[in-house]
Amino acid sequence: MSNKYNGWTNHSTWNLALWIQNDEQFYKFALHCTKVAKFIGTKPFTYFKDNVDMAGFEDKTGDGVLWHDTTINEDEINKMMEEL
Repeated sequence: MSNKYNGWTNHSTWNLALWIQNDEQFYKFALHCTKVAKFIGTKPFTYFKDNVDMAGFEDKTGDGVLWHDTTINEDEINKMMEEL
């Protein structure tokens, strides 16, 4: 039996990816974060989660998953953001 959730490491990782890719405001913010992160030499999701509150968003997705949830596979989210 696979421990994956809809192709992602777990529910939290899947949920963040879903919100980033399917909510227009999160998507635009993710694009911005990816560009800035590349310029300053950091990971896109690191920049995203460290600045999500300053962008006027809550600290969690609409489904209640925290952007700083420690179970999130940040490598998967970074890869997804770099492919936006």
